[in-house]
Amino acid sequence: MSAQDIQAQIDIISQDIEQQKQVLKKLEWDRSLLQCQLNAVRDPITRLPLEIASEIFVHCLPPYPNPYTGRFLLNICNAWTRIAQSTPALWTTIYFAPGADGFEKLLGKWFQYAGNHPLNVHASGTLDSAVTETILRHSHHLARLELSSGTQNDVYEEDETLDVELLGGVLPEPLPVLRALAIRGAENTRFWSFPFLQLLRLSPNLTELELKDIEFVMEPEATGVHVLSNLCRLSVNIFNGRGIRTILGRISAPRLECLDLYGLGMHDNDPLTSFLRRSSPPLQKLHIVNVQNSRTVDEILSLLPTTTHVEFEYFGQRVAQDLFTQVLEQPTMLPNLQSLHCALMPSDLPWDAIPGVLSARRARIQSVRLECNAISIPADCLNALRDLSAGGMHICIGNKTRTIFPDNT
Repeated sequence: MSAQDIQAQIDIISQDIEQQKQVLKKLEWDRSLLQCQLNAVRDPITRLPLEIASEIFVHCLPPYPNPYTGRFLLNICNAWTRIAQSTPALWTTIYFAPGADGFEKLLGKWFQYAGNHPLNVHASGTLDSAVTETILRHSHHLARLELSSGTQNDVYEEDETLDVELLGGVLPEPLPVLRALAIRGAENTRFWSFPFLQLLRLSPNLTELELKDIEFVMEPEATGVHVLSNLCRLSVNIFNGRGIRTILGRISAPRLECLDLYGLGMHDNDPLTSFLRRSSPPLQKLHIVNVQNSRTVDEILSLLPTTTHVEFEYFGQRVAQDLFTQVLEQPTMLPNLQSLHCALMPSDLPWDAIPGVLSARRARIQSVRLECNAISIPADCLNALRDLSAGGMHICIGNKTRTIFPDNT
């Protein structure tokens, strides 16, 4: 048999194979159609109107935002895919770490599914301009924005500092529905202050602001004070007092109700007192970590006539003494106090003064928790605390491993 004859037979067989492939492809398609029909018969979801099926999907969402719910529903069947893609509420929370090829396209698709619903965006890592621009095209729908520049496990050279431009240096359009903003950095990470302050100015309806593990680089343009007229909750956890000064010195929050402050510094109370005087907020809850200066406590608490819940951590010995022997003895200091929590206090507390202070405030104060390493409480103080406890005041004294009051006697 010649080579030409062999090639002819190969061509015939190849044609037969292609024909069989087409037959197989049609059979697979027919099977897929029949499977869809079978699913429609078996699956009650597919027999429901789209609006009802979408509502069922939404009610099956986990209690906390889950970045995988929407994508999981896409992989069940074609009918569920269509329902999921037509249910914007499944796509309003977005978690991502940029870097994968084609990520901007995927992100754009996600935003498309979300429609005009408010968006919760959680981004970790460094944002390049393409990803940032994709996000900011939907800035008028951003309701919550969380940006994390790195993790504590990131490796840096010794003394190396990473200067980060917020949102990749791209200035957004106004964010009219942004309610919550969180910016989290890592050790050796610094943010330029001007873009951050610009972001605040573009967010007139911001109600929550969280800043954690970051340091700011001051710039000449970062001047003036911006009034956050709707801010209700502020949490600042910054490595050093200079960062605290940068934030508290540049904003005012006349409606602030809850303040969490970490890293104020050993003796640096000026940023906070200036902020409170400038804002005059109706503060309800105050939480401060690292309290070492009695004057700090006195000045801060004198500016909080509406505060009902106070929590201090890392007390100095003098602060603990003055808090109960001078500060809280003044009836004008924290007149609406209902809950007091003092954590990591020294062991030598002014036991003779504590019952009198609490008794004078028993009409309002409901809960007192003092965390310390004291071994025992003097008998007179113990009896007075028992009387207050019997009168309805919740009192707990001790530490995480041992409680010395109530003593169950």
